[in-house]
Amino acid sequence: MKNKILSILLVFVASIAYTQMESANWFFGENAGLTFKNYLPEAITDGSLSTMEACSSISDQQGHLMFYTDGISVWDNTHNLMPHGDMLLGNPSSSQSGIVVARPASDNLYYIFTIDDVAHGTGGSYGINYSLVDMRLLNWKGDVVDTVKNVNLTKPMCEKLAAVGHANGLDTWVITQKWGTNNIYSYLVTNEGVNETPVISEQGQVISGFIDNAKGYMKVSPNGEVLAKANAGMNNVEIFDFNNTTGIVSNARVITDIPGEPYGIEFSPDNKLLYVSSWKDHGGKYLLQYDLEAGSIDDIIASQYIVATGTEGALQIAPDNRIYVAMANMGSLSRVNQPNKIGADCDFEYATVSLGGRTCRWGLPDFISSIFLGVGKAEINSDKTNIISINPNPNKGIFQITASLVLDYPFVTVYDNYSSEVFHRKINARLDTFEPINIDLDFLRAGHYVLLIKTKNNSFTEKLILE
Repeated sequence: MKNKILSILLVFVASIAYTQMESANWFFGENAGLTFKNYLPEAITDGSLSTMEACSSISDQQGHLMFYTDGISVWDNTHNLMPHGDMLLGNPSSSQSGIVVARPASDNLYYIFTIDDVAHGTGGSYGINYSLVDMRLLNWKGDVVDTVKNVNLTKPMCEKLAAVGHANGLDTWVITQKWGTNNIYSYLVTNEGVNETPVISEQGQVISGFIDNAKGYMKVSPNGEVLAKANAGMNNVEIFDFNNTTGIVSNARVITDIPGEPYGIEFSPDNKLLYVSSWKDHGGKYLLQYDLEAGSIDDIIASQYIVATGTEGALQIAPDNRIYVAMANMGSLSRVNQPNKIGADCDFEYATVSLGGRTCRWGLPDFISSIFLGVGKAEINSDKTNIISINPNPNKGIFQITASLVLDYPFVTVYDNYSSEVFHRKINARLDTFEPINIDLDFLRAGHYVLLIKTKNNSFTEKLILE
């Protein structure tokens, strides 16, 4: 057997602060959970979290759980409450009660930002606060630092809390909206900590009055260019331009004609499509898709496609680049398998992901949007599976590629989570079952990648996992 050896010396500067595997473990609903550590979702049933709506978790770059929170309590990776991990100022009935943000250039410091619920039309009385978790404490089980706990930034707030990476690839923007105003606040987290002086953008609609007006998710597209927020009680979704260098929000537009109260928000990994879920029985429960590249705001509204009915709750991309759909009070999640595809091609599956006997509520965990920039040019093609084999997979950077078809002179390309090409090489020979290629990429850090094999007439993609 003739083997072709490709030894790749890659100087890969790890300037990107986050990877998709930091979202590998989810805890939500009534002690429900999922792990994507092995790429496909598997139910977790021993979690300690029980909440109606929002939550957040963080794992390391290899997908090992570190801690999770409902915005009030913080549990470690053994599902025990951290000694000082109680009485944070979120709320189980807040749409986005908490989100975890790593402190740049640190392997042990994490901030939990929290937002409480809007009560009686007066805004969230505690507003937006942050607390610091130091993972070095308690032999790397971690604990909330008692002297940096519930630090208030401003109040009162709407129930909206988003995070996205800065254009420099290191820092993170945390974004929210002040109740009773149209002021959108962007806070920057750097290696020096939280900059408590926000960038304030006066844009869009004033949110006040009925408490449901403050409910609904806010998210930024994975590429950091578009911000969207659901205004549940106002029956609309606002979209804006977002500058991930300055934190400025601009160009407010309103998507109207939404059946039901819009609640969940998610972008496709390629940033081109917006998904919106509605909740409650005020007009029905729908999962909607909008084409953000359709043209004017009227064209975007006209592009509305009803993906499904009967769904209710949050939307969240996972490490497998699919969008998962909360199913309130059910024992499973629904899923959009091809979220970059328009219309029926997005391949929706109803209640397909079992929670192993646990129950979903309205919320799913929040993560920093930019870790889901997806695979862009190398999207996984489920119609061409079992053509390319990677053995072993997962691996430590040394693996073998075979093909069930004869592929003459293929190009081999590897993309990281941010669609960046980290390896490209033409193979001046045949690839098939009997003519494998041995590849050495052990200079790449652990994480999820996409392997693209392309010939003159065909292209095939497979997920590549480096441990």
